[in-house]
Formats: sequence, structure tokens, C-alpha cells
Amino acid sequence: MHHYLRVEIYQPGLEGEAARRYPGKATTIDNTIDSTTSTFKVQAEVPNPNATILPGEYVKADVK
Repeated sequence: MHHYLRVEIYQPGLEGEAARRYPGKATTIDNTIDSTTSTFKVQAEVPNPNATILPGEYVKADVK
């Protein structure tokens, strides 16, 4: 049985607009922390049926 971390990516909305959120699951986590940014890489699978997230687009992510 596989256990995945839940991921929710989102694009912050413009002023007064709600963020668009997309749920998915983390498939790969790189546990190396970048000391200059205090971040680490997470690869996730997130359904995008309406193609609202474009390739190469920056998004924010909540990993739970």
C-alpha cells in the first residue's frame, strides 16, 4: 500500500480575487534543503483537466 503526501497547488489571485487551488499528491520529495532559500523540491501529480495551469508556470504549494 502506497501512502502519498497530499499537495495543494495554487495561484494567488489578483487583489480581491480568490486563489485558484488544485489538489493532488506528492510523488517525489528531494530531502536536500537549499540553504540559500530554505526550500526543497517536491514533484506532484495534480489533475489539470481544463488546462488552466500552463507548462512552466510558477505556483505555490501546500504539502500536508
